[in-house]
Amino acid sequence: MKALLFGLVAIAALNPVLARSQAVLTQPRLAQSGQERLSCPSDLETLVQWLLRDLPSYTNRVIARARLSSDLYLLVAGNPEYVPFEPSALQYSPTKSDTAPPQQVYFTSLERQYLTERAEIRQSFHRLFLVKTETGWRLVALFSRLSGGEMAVPAPPQETSRGPIAEGIQLWLRDCRAGSLRSPDSSLSP
Repeated sequence: MKALLFGLVAIAALNPVLARSQAVLTQPRLAQSGQERLSCPSDLETLVQWLLRDLPSYTNRVIARARLSSDLYLLVAGNPEYVPFEPSALQYSPTKSDTAPPQQVYFTSLERQYLTERAEIRQSFHRLFLVKTETGWRLVALFSRLSGGEMAVPAPPQETSRGPIAEGIQLWLRDCRAGSLRSPDSSLSP
């Protein structure tokens, strides 16, 4: 499945007509009436796997709704790495509902940006902090580094906790807590 998705992304990057059809693969996996509703995973690895699967569709809808930049699309997110949390890495004040310290996950994303005369593919590197609370997982912070295109070296990390990817993560976590996601096994079903 991953090879198929990456193959389609590579082809779509070269052909704008195929790029629009790629959206079919990243439709949000919300439970329809009659489908089994899933509870939000309690373990971080399953949660992140499900999150990254759906993140392009959530982020692209945030971009479209806010009319931020209709020429930028998140194609795919993946390659999570789980790194123990270092308290000095983040200024963090726990809330009363936090049941554990924040968890740190690194992941990458592939984005397409349409410029005046060409499309440019770029890769971004993200450092995500999530915390488990009494009501479910919540986003603490997101830091991102852009690279690719004309940049030879990745840009310095920037806090992007209020950016479209972070908002997509927050919306996905809200739907996850509400039990509105459908099974990962039904990802190709309508």
